[in-house]
Amino acid sequence: MPGLDVVPLPAPLRDVTWQVPGSKSITNRALILAALRDGTTVLKGVLHSDDTKHMRNALTAMGISIEQTGPTELVVKGGVSKLKKPEKEIFIGNSGTSVRFLTAFCALVPGDVTLVGDEHMSVRPIADLVGALTQIGIQVDCPTGCPPITIKGGKFPGGKVTMDGKKSSQYFSALMLSGGHATGDIEIQVEGKLVSLPYVTMTMKMVECFGGRVTHNAEKNSFIVHKIQSAVESAEKTYVIEPDASSASYPFAMAAATGSSITVPYLTRSSMQCDFGFVD
Repeated sequence: MPGLDVVPLPAPLRDVTWQVPGSKSITNRALILAALRDGTTVLKGVLHSDDTKHMRNALTAMGISIEQTGPTELVVKGGVSKLKKPEKEIFIGNSGTSVRFLTAFCALVPGDVTLVGDEHMSVRPIADLVGALTQIGIQVDCPTGCPPITIKGGKFPGGKVTMDGKKSSQYFSALMLSGGHATGDIEIQVEGKLVSLPYVTMTMKMVECFGGRVTHNAEKNSFIVHKIQSAVESAEKTYVIEPDASSASYPFAMAAATGSSITVPYLTRSSMQCDFGFVD
């Protein structure tokens, strides 16, 4: 019977640096935030995957300049004023983060934007996010509650929305990532307990890094996405994307099992990723 021989290390590894790909969750959030930030943003540690490719292609189709300047480095020239109606439908494959984050993002685009995916995407529900957007007056056409979805952009009002906390936390993140560019503050009232709170916390921290602010009122079980007051072009910003904590679990486990010394650059105990808890 075919098998795999595992040969023990003759001695523990010492002072090894292990490069781990960037986090998909952070990469796609950073792309949205960089696209909306007025000015140039250099993203380092970018993950190249189907999901991030679809996000990049979508943002480019809507007028954002994204240039690859290194194996894991992108230069994004962003700003709401640069957004334009795409020439055709935007294909996002089966990228869940892309369709959710972009559905809110497209409300800022002047004109109708249609997001389409593959056969798997056509059965992935997004009705709760659509409902939240319509609560504040954004027009969205999504007859089946799943993609394809058409967002009638150019108007992103502030206001209050209510969303079920038991559904995807990415719905909340979608509003937080783009909501700072609405015409007023957005209050998000959570019904029930919010699932995957660490991912929402990640979004809040990243929004702050890009000049926005989201506050959490635990007593009221609500969030406020504060309107960004200034749209003045900012100086160039560099943002380093954390390595993927799940992928980093392999070198961490190897180090623990063999008594080795392995360093994963740019991944520290202050990581935003809940999967970093593997270390403990």
